[in-house]
Amino acid sequence: MKNFLPPSLRNPTRLGDFILSTFMDEWHYLNSLRLHSGQIQQVPFDVILNDNPMDIADGVSRVETKFGMIFFDLFENLVIKHYNDDTVKLMFYTEIKNPNKPLNFFRQLQEELGGGWHYDPKFSTFQMIDKVTNLAKGKFESASDQVFHTWHHADFSFSLNFQIDPLRRLVFSVSHKVKKEIDRSVRAKGTLVPFIKNDLNKVLLNEALKEVPHLEDGKIKFTDYYYQLNEPEFGIFERAELKVFSNHKQIGPNTHSVVTYYSKYEVNTDKVLRLIDQLVDIYGTDDYGSRELELHEVEFIDKSESWTGRSWLVNQHHALQDLSNPSEYTVYQVRIGLDNIGNADDLGLNLSINGFNSLLEYDALMKAN
Repeated sequence: MKNFLPPSLRNPTRLGDFILSTFMDEWHYLNSLRLHSGQIQQVPFDVILNDNPMDIADGVSRVETKFGMIFFDLFENLVIKHYNDDTVKLMFYTEIKNPNKPLNFFRQLQEELGGGWHYDPKFSTFQMIDKVTNLAKGKFESASDQVFHTWHHADFSFSLNFQIDPLRRLVFSVSHKVKKEIDRSVRAKGTLVPFIKNDLNKVLLNEALKEVPHLEDGKIKFTDYYYQLNEPEFGIFERAELKVFSNHKQIGPNTHSVVTYYSKYEVNTDKVLRLIDQLVDIYGTDDYGSRELELHEVEFIDKSESWTGRSWLVNQHHALQDLSNPSEYTVYQVRIGLDNIGNADDLGLNLSINGFNSLLEYDALMKAN
C-alpha cells in the first residue's frame, strides 16, 4: 500500500527546478527548497565533535538538518554541512528496498545534468541494474559493488551514491564551492629548477625504455621518451616521460618540451606532502586558489586514489596567468596530481611541467639578475 503523507510533509520543489536554481547568479539553498530558517534544526557543535569528529577534521564548522520531510518524492532526510572555506554541502538520503527508485532518480539526474562520470573499477554504475537490484535486497559481494555517479557544472558538484555502509542507503549530494580569490602577485621565490636532481639532457643520452614518435604530414612533430631514473626525483618519482618537440633528442632553449615525472608504485605520503609544501612555498596559491592539502586529499594520496591535485599556470611576469587578459602569455605550467583509477595507461602520482625548456630559461634569467 502506498504511504500517503500530508502535503506539509512533502517538499514542493521539483528536482528540475532545484537543479535549475544552481545555474542562477546567486544560489540560496533554502529558497531553492522553499524552506525558511525556522524549519531547519541547528546541530550543536559539541554533538558534531562527539558524534562525527572526522567532520571537524574535514573543516565542517556548522551542521543543519531537516528530517521528516520528503524531498523530490524520495528522500526523507536532509543534512546540510557548512565548511570553513564557505563550501555548502546538501546531503539528501533514504533507505532503499525498491531498486526502481534509485534507477528512476538516476535517469532524472541524467536528463537534467547529462551523462556525468563514474569511477570504474572502484565503484559500480547505475547502468549495472543487477548491482542496484542486489543492493536493494541487501546483497553485495565486494566494496566495488557500491554504486556511485557524479556530475559537475560551474561551482557545483552532484553525486548519487547507493551505499553498502550503511547498507541500502541512497545519498544525493549537492556541493557548492565558493570561488576563491586568485592571488596574481609575482612569484619571487625562484623556481623548482634548483630542486631537480636529474639532468634530463644527460638522461636523454641513455637508451629509453620506450620511444614513441608522433607524425604530422609525414614529419615528426614530437617524440615521447620514457626513462627509468637512476635517482628518483624528489625521492618519489622513479620514471620520467619526456615529450620533445624536435627531431633532435635534446631539450634546447628553442625546443618546446613537456616533462612528466611519475611513479607506478604506492608513494610515501610524507614525501608527497613535503613536495607539495615546497611547491606552495615557491608558487603560492594555485590556479583555483588552493594551497595546502585538505584532509580528504591526503586520504586520496594515502590510498592511491584519483586526485585532481594542484596546478600553476605561470605568465611572463612569473605570476599566475589571467586567461582573460590578452596581454599575458604562458611561460610554463606546473601540475601535480594522481591519475590512478585502474587503467593501464595511468601514470599514478605525477608531476608535470609543460614548457620545461622555458622553465630552465626563466630560472637562468632570474639567477643572472
